[in-house]
Amino acid sequence: MIVAAVVVVVVVGGWLALRPASSKARPELAPAISGPIVNGGRFDLSAQRGHWVLVNFFASWCSACKVELPQLAELDSRHPDGLQVVSVDSLDDSLGSAERMIRSTKTEWPLVSDPDATTDYGVVGLPESFLVNPSGLIEARIFGGVTVSKVEGQLGAAKR
Repeated sequence: MIVAAVVVVVVVGGWLALRPASSKARPELAPAISGPIVNGGRFDLSAQRGHWVLVNFFASWCSACKVELPQLAELDSRHPDGLQVVSVDSLDDSLGSAERMIRSTKTEWPLVSDPDATTDYGVVGLPESFLVNPSGLIEARIFGGVTVSKVEGQLGAAKR
């Protein structure tokens, strides 16, 4: 029974990672994200209105999440005023390993603990990201690891 469950998770995860990113024809309001930031303070998505935000769902045990880290770090450094990267981890038992994972990139975007966000966003696999526009609407949903070119392409398309 356990082997069958693992096979299903691997097959579904692979399918999600390989399927193309999709964006909805009609953007919808991004669900709230609010919670403590690992290195102190709080993050509130609604306070980011007026800015683009890449909401990235991940977990420290997710190998595809580890692979996308350099891309997130590059996005964070290339767009210091034009795009806020935020990682949400509600699936780890402790945020310590998730924090070490992000800090290994030598950048410091917010790592938020919000236990409800994964459900509120309907996350189906990790990693999964949402590009939120300055009005607070979801412009794109990116299944699997992000790349700089994929996110910048979505930003360019959304700004047109």
